[in-house]
Amino acid sequence: MAPLAELDRQLRARGIQGLLCHADTERDADLLYLSGFLAPDPFTLLRARGRSLLLVSILEYGRARRESRADRVLCTRDFPVDGKPGGTPAPTVQMLAALLRRERLRRIGVPSAFPYSLGHGLERLGFRLETFDGVKGIRTVKAPREIASIRRAQRATERGMAIARRLVRRRGTTCEAVRRRVDQTLLGLGCEPGHLIVAAGPRSADPHYIGAGPIRPGDPVVCDFFPRLLEERYFADMTRTFVRGRPSPRLREMHGLVLRAQEAAIARVRAGARCRDIHQQVLDIFDEAGVRDLYIHTTGHGLGLEIHEPPRIAENDALLQAGQVVTVEPGLYDPRVGGVRIEDMVLVKRGGGENLTRFPKQLEA
Repeated sequence: MAPLAELDRQLRARGIQGLLCHADTERDADLLYLSGFLAPDPFTLLRARGRSLLLVSILEYGRARRESRADRVLCTRDFPVDGKPGGTPAPTVQMLAALLRRERLRRIGVPSAFPYSLGHGLERLGFRLETFDGVKGIRTVKAPREIASIRRAQRATERGMAIARRLVRRRGTTCEAVRRRVDQTLLGLGCEPGHLIVAAGPRSADPHYIGAGPIRPGDPVVCDFFPRLLEERYFADMTRTFVRGRPSPRLREMHGLVLRAQEAAIARVRAGARCRDIHQQVLDIFDEAGVRDLYIHTTGHGLGLEIHEPPRIAENDALLQAGQVVTVEPGLYDPRVGGVRIEDMVLVKRGGGENLTRFPKQLEA
């Protein structure tokens, strides 16, 4: 079933007449998915009777008609409001109420992030609102155009990772210098770099430490990059661990175990696989090696318009579905030595997983 048809089916199953969203799409991935319209200021989407309607300001009206995937686009100035202070609902509440009355809708689904003031105002006017967060689950399965966007983001990420590896080889390199250069590269490739991690030495054992200071020979350097395409807004996610010079036996052992665990987990990725079983595969390998206490996070997550989406590859019974894109990113973290993490993105298919990441995984930079 097509995603929007599935959304309509879920709304009908709950007796909800329509879905009302009001947000900006630079931050609200569900609304961006439904509308296909990127805007920095809040606008309204109403999904009802199998059709999508946008209500936007005059500033966005022409662009929304050209760029959005909505069936209809309306302008807020066609909904006059009473701007007098005291007693009357806020202007946005008045416009939303007028829209719902025009469409003859009373029982409305709204996302849990729907502004409280708008929801409260609509309920005072007699509308019945119910929380509906089904869009996030629907958009976990990616259409071919979405997968193509994720591939493009990943190719850019690999270009950035190649530059990071080359810089790590140089004497006198710092974590900050690597980040700056990768930032510039990703921007030039049409990506928003975001929160790049280049963490060296023992503090790389903190998985989200962004890193600072010099990169010394023999230290692990965890490079975790998750940029987003500036236009299409889809993420990639990738981690590699490098060492300049000769790694210690301990680092070689950690890297070998992480690589073995990752390859075993990727081999289990396929439609119908249980997330718990994939995660357990990693735990079993680390348990056998006696390093289970150094593994402090889950094995992976979905991604798309958000960097973290369902499903979580962790101790849960969710089943992978064909068309989802998930990360597989086991790691080991020894505060005395540092961290080792390897992360790839995998497209879930019926017969197995397609690894979307091409970058090599050797430890030596």
